[in-house]
Amino acid sequence: MMNIWLRRLRNWSMVLAIGSAIVLVRINVLPPRVALALGASLEIISLTIAGVRVLLAARRWRRATVAGSNIWLALEDALTLLVPRRVARLLAMEPRIWWCLWLWAFCRRQVRSSGYGYHKRSLLGIMLIAVLFSAPVEILLFEAIIPWHAVRFVLLALTIYSTFWFLGMYAAIVVLPHRLTPQGVQLRYGLFVDILIPYAHIVSVDVRRGRSQRQRDGLHIDATTETAYLAVDGQTDITIELEAPIPLINLGTATAQVAILNVATDEPQRLVADLRKQIDLIVAGVPELNLFPSVYQAG
Repeated sequence: MMNIWLRRLRNWSMVLAIGSAIVLVRINVLPPRVALALGASLEIISLTIAGVRVLLAARRWRRATVAGSNIWLALEDALTLLVPRRVARLLAMEPRIWWCLWLWAFCRRQVRSSGYGYHKRSLLGIMLIAVLFSAPVEILLFEAIIPWHAVRFVLLALTIYSTFWFLGMYAAIVVLPHRLTPQGVQLRYGLFVDILIPYAHIVSVDVRRGRSQRQRDGLHIDATTETAYLAVDGQTDITIELEAPIPLINLGTATAQVAILNVATDEPQRLVADLRKQIDLIVAGVPELNLFPSVYQAG
């Protein structure tokens, strides 16, 4: 707790120093020239510290990517040297959204053929249609109601940006499908869920329809039954049983212990068949890297 308060005090130290200098000048304790010199010195120090932090963040990202870490998780981890973890996650999400938009626009078929989709039932598709229809109406209302040009311009920019951002969120669930990788089955939901289950931990996999306790998209874990639901519109299509309960590592964060995973997919029969084949070949001693080469493409 003490470390947290010391970190917060350090982050606000510059503001406190500037505020103190202004107060001292106003009560005629500190001459204005001295206050300006002090402010300039503090600015130089803060810029130097910021520059060093940026260099350290870049070095951490480079080391992590060279070591084989996921480039987006490495970027988030590096940004934590500059900002809090939650802010770092949002900042790291920004370039990934535009990357997903690029893949969706130009490489959609190649990426989708390399995995197993799950987006067809997603409510994001319906919400995207609503956003695309409402955005022009909002822009027209801004022009008709708001008399200030600068405010209209800001609102126009925010509307366009938020529309592309939402479009990127939908693109992510299309171009980031479930995949079979050399290390295990990679289960995903857009930018929010990315879990890798090693093949050695899987006991069985079956096509089994089910429903999550929460009628929405995304990951939900029932800790009492050690069951995870990676659902789309509250529904799941396959069940993966693990050898023993293990915590799932989702985007670098461990979850509760899970023994059964219920997963949504648009192609349950194909995913189950390919996953069973993968597990059987590994048990038979076939080298993993030679299996399913088409599903190892980037994405």
